[in-house]
Amino acid sequence: MRINWEDHPKETQKENQKRFKKGAPLLPPGQYVCQIRGVYINKTVKGDEYWTISFRLDETLDDDLWKCRDVWKNRWVNKNFYFSEKGMKFTRYLLEALGFPTEGILDINPQQLEGLWLTMKIRNDKEADGKIHSRPDPTSYRKYESEIKPKTPF
Repeated sequence: MRINWEDHPKETQKENQKRFKKGAPLLPPGQYVCQIRGVYINKTVKGDEYWTISFRLDETLDDDLWKCRDVWKNRWVNKNFYFSEKGMKFTRYLLEALGFPTEGILDINPQQLEGLWLTMKIRNDKEADGKIHSRPDPTSYRKYESEIKPKTPF
């Protein structure tokens, strides 16, 4: 079979979010296998650097979630990781799970994270605005250790 990829452009993160934004169902809580597909550098109002990391959900480790696969397959989950004193403990959870040293000095750049696989637990939390949002549980990150990586749909 011959495929001309120019006839089938990749769905960008923005297009994916737009598609799911209006009326998007919440992600079912559970354990997912995902790949880091983008790391974006930002600054807080106070000038502290933080990274927005985009995870693309690929597989699940929960048998019950397979029946609702169309709700979560290929969805993006974004999470901000702050390098301020307050936010560093959550950044440490991620870096430690990915095998980076969490003692001493670590020089790291966004490109070192892109493409890495991990598992994370998604939970649904009620926010101050009263709405429920799907988000990763920051203490649940684990490096995905399978020798056979899931087939990426992109």
